[in-house]
Amino acid sequence: MAAELAIARLDLRQISLVALYDALDGADRQRHGHEHRVAEAAALGALRVAARDDRSPAEVARAFFGLYYVFPNLGLVGPFYDGDVGALKEVTWLSAYDAIRSGVSVRAEFHARLWEDVCDDDRRARAAGLYVRDRSLDSVPPSASRLAVERHRRRIDALLTGSECVPALLAQWAIESHPRRLDELASAEVRHKHGLLEQRHMAVLLGMRPNTLAQSLRRLRARLGEEMRVLWDIERTGGLGPTGDPDDDR
Repeated sequence: MAAELAIARLDLRQISLVALYDALDGADRQRHGHEHRVAEAAALGALRVAARDDRSPAEVARAFFGLYYVFPNLGLVGPFYDGDVGALKEVTWLSAYDAIRSGVSVRAEFHARLWEDVCDDDRRARAAGLYVRDRSLDSVPPSASRLAVERHRRRIDALLTGSECVPALLAQWAIESHPRRLDELASAEVRHKHGLLEQRHMAVLLGMRPNTLAQSLRRLRARLGEEMRVLWDIERTGGLGPTGDPDDDR
């Protein structure tokens, strides 16, 4: 068994303590010293059944977060973090550090930080631009009029800035664009401990039920697809409506 899977048998708080105890200040080390010693002993016990590994328990614990928190969410890095993997690593370490001090689950801390970045206006705008290009939402038929194209783009922009569930749409799309990174998350040791920002977690952060969010995302995707179909329907988009208003035909 790999050392990262062996240490996954500990609870997330223990893994956080093993990984980042040395980063705590003196007062926090004193406060959490006994808890850390218990976690360290548990880590050493878990690693005895792992394949030979020369790394310290702290190094293995940090590798666990790299494999099961950073790596599964790398799909988010491109659209929201300008490809900066280091930013996602920093979010992970800060979340584990805060979880030790606050007593909140490291996964909850991590998801809250990720969601804050996903909802940031500038990051969201960059991700939306990539989504539009990836889904060919900015492609236009050669016979479409300038007014029809402008109308289409205004509606796409309105959909991607006005809907509450757009951050979830963009995050879901970004992660699902990299399916290979999700392959190992179903193993028994990490199934309930990995840090992938899933749709059910996004629903909680939005204050919605998962089924409600899923339905909202389906409706939003359908609206985006409808705008594409209208644009490519040459008879409807090739000219102005009978009143001369470019929106008259809708």
